[in-house]
Amino acid sequence: MPIKLYSVKLACVILVLIGFNFNAAAAVIEGLFDSQVAVDNQSDTNRSRAFKLGMKQVLIKVHGSDDLLKDQTIRKAISKVTPYIRAYSYETINTQQFITINFEQDRIESLIRTAGFTIWGKRRPDTLIWLAVQSDSSTNKTFLTIDNQPSIYQSMLAQAEYRGIKLAFPLWDLSDVQSISVYDIWGGFTQRIVEASQRYGVQSVLSARVYKSEQALIDESADEAPANFKPGQWVVDWTSVEDGQILSGQLVVDTFQDLAPNLIDVLADQLAEKYAIDVDTLHLNQEKTKIIINNISSIDAYVNVLAFLENLSVVNHATLVNQNGTKATFELNLFGELSDLHNAFKLENKVRPVIDEFGQSLNNGEFLWYK
Repeated sequence: MPIKLYSVKLACVILVLIGFNFNAAAAVIEGLFDSQVAVDNQSDTNRSRAFKLGMKQVLIKVHGSDDLLKDQTIRKAISKVTPYIRAYSYETINTQQFITINFEQDRIESLIRTAGFTIWGKRRPDTLIWLAVQSDSSTNKTFLTIDNQPSIYQSMLAQAEYRGIKLAFPLWDLSDVQSISVYDIWGGFTQRIVEASQRYGVQSVLSARVYKSEQALIDESADEAPANFKPGQWVVDWTSVEDGQILSGQLVVDTFQDLAPNLIDVLADQLAEKYAIDVDTLHLNQEKTKIIINNISSIDAYVNVLAFLENLSVVNHATLVNQNGTKATFELNLFGELSDLHNAFKLENKVRPVIDEFGQSLNNGEFLWYK
């Protein structure tokens, strides 16, 4: 499953930075420490197998990728899964029996950190998906929507839940139809895609064009000579926009149905790489970080800000060290670096940096609190 990354023209980047709204609040992903596994019956053998599979699911969601499953410390813990389980129960859905397992958060997080992997908090960017497809029997290009390809969208949603991210899809109402065409998506016109995405209030946008490998040789919009694809494969040229950054690549899959889970895996890997906290920095950042938050005018506001800070996955502990009018200085013990804190703030709409008339940050550690 080759993935090829390539750069995007600087002009597109500038247009996106001007046009995209990155102040929308991120989605809160609940159930990161829960898993649901199909079972044939309630035997000890089936339950033991389900416990191990469920723990793998939780580890992938909390870390953000399946790379940790190759680690010997992680594999040993999975083989002795029982101490990590908090509770479990059975239920039947449409004649299929499932076991729902709740894992101990502290033990799972401790295991991941001990093994040297990152932790991804529950506040994560939600992503809007735009897809265009050219079928193997036609030169026509069409939108790929939940109405004309429900199985693809169901597969994307299922994989997003498995990876611990949230997706949004266009409504395809009059507003969407008037603001974007299938050729905007097909051509990767980032500015048009971002402008059409504004109404959805998301922080991340993923667009892609999908076509058969045989068409790659005759696609006049290809940016470069295509790879040597196998006949019958499907090619997915994707572009993601998140926090003012653009990343593009190419995904090749064997069947049309394969595009959904593989595309969501690419998206989840990108987001996890940016927002998960690097465990290597946990012991390096011994110095406490001070930040200033303005617009704190009451005890209630102070309590809310302190609770907000301590609920961030990057913050181990927060203390108020100085209050001067409506300006408060907090001392933070961070998991990671100040850049990790800035990334966490970008997923919220309650805290924003103090900026000048040109939109530039006045102070790397000074922010405004929005009630």
